[in-house]
Amino acid sequence: AQVIDSGDRVLALEDEADEDMANTLDQHKFGPVRDNRIHGYSSHVTGLPAPESSLEPKGESSSGKVEQYVLSRRLDYASYLIHLAAFGLFGVFTRYGLQKLFGPGCLALTSNQSPLYLDLPSNMLGSFLMAWFGIIFKTDIRHISEHLIVGITTGYMGSLTTFSGWNQAMVSMSSKDHWAYAIAGIVLGTSS
Repeated sequence: AQVIDSGDRVLALEDEADEDMANTLDQHKFGPVRDNRIHGYSSHVTGLPAPESSLEPKGESSSGKVEQYVLSRRLDYASYLIHLAAFGLFGVFTRYGLQKLFGPGCLALTSNQSPLYLDLPSNMLGSFLMAWFGIIFKTDIRHISEHLIVGITTGYMGSLTTFSGWNQAMVSMSSKDHWAYAIAGIVLGTSS
């Protein structure tokens, strides 16, 4: 089966999806299949193949490589959610730290009253890291874990950058009749 990479999503071609559907239908047709290896029976006695555990390696292929563990759909989905939440939390803390560092309390380079709005450093860093990790190192990270790619790009970078925060800052400036700052912030924000 062939796989197509579409950004952060991996799309399977239809023949693989049909194969998954056929496997699901076969499982429902026969009901739950008992693992005869546990009870000391061979699969040759019952006529049914012994099911593979979702946490066991598939063994060595003819080329000598060990295949990765395969999770069930629910565990796979839960793993994606855990990666998104954990990396998203780190992204929010990074954004908060950058706002405090560059904001009026410390370096005083950004504020809500200038085109250099509070979220500009986090948006710039997030955009840079998204290009770096989301494009340049994506293939290398994918060899480690597909969940890690989604956690870093969507979780961490998605919560580090904030389009809505930038939008809100520009609307706030324009509502206070700071049109020049709002336009400068729009130009600066779209170029970062």
